[in-house]
Amino acid sequence: MPKDKTSNYSRLGYFLSEFGDEVFLIDASILFCKLCECKVNSDKKFNVTQHLKTEKHLKPIKREENKIEKKQQLLTNISQKSTFNIDLCKTLISTNIPLNKLSKVKFRQFLEKYTKNPIPDESTLRKLYVEDIYNETIEKIRNKVSNNRIWVSIDETTDVEKRFIANVIIGTLDIEHSGSILASMRS
Repeated sequence: MPKDKTSNYSRLGYFLSEFGDEVFLIDASILFCKLCECKVNSDKKFNVTQHLKTEKHLKPIKREENKIEKKQQLLTNISQKSTFNIDLCKTLISTNIPLNKLSKVKFRQFLEKYTKNPIPDESTLRKLYVEDIYNETIEKIRNKVSNNRIWVSIDETTDVEKRFIANVIIGTLDIEHSGSILASMRS
């Protein structure tokens, strides 16, 4: 006795259950690949498995995997920031010591000897720490300034190499007592 042909919809439902609804979508008579955004020949299981091996289907999968890897790398990079490096960078910036002084051998040896920590390269501090310290400082200023009247003083000058430099000082104005100076910046 010959086999009964299964209905088209039940065959499509089988493919959906086997390969997952995150990959395929079914209509009354169509098997649609969500990743490739195309109709897939669903006459035989062989055709569906062949589609899964095509370059057109594999590219979106690789793209998603790369996104996940990049997110994981970003998360691991965030957690790997050294508190010593943060403190070192804050100290150098707050005392107006240029970060390129870390490339001086004597200074580097002195720090390594007495801190017992590996001293990062200046480029590492610039790339990974300076922006965070800047954002933290700006946030502190915003929190202190909020709901207060402020004063700002800007002074422009030139340095030895004829570059223009702007010095900015910001503070609060208080009626009861003298205001406080919140920040002094150079750019």
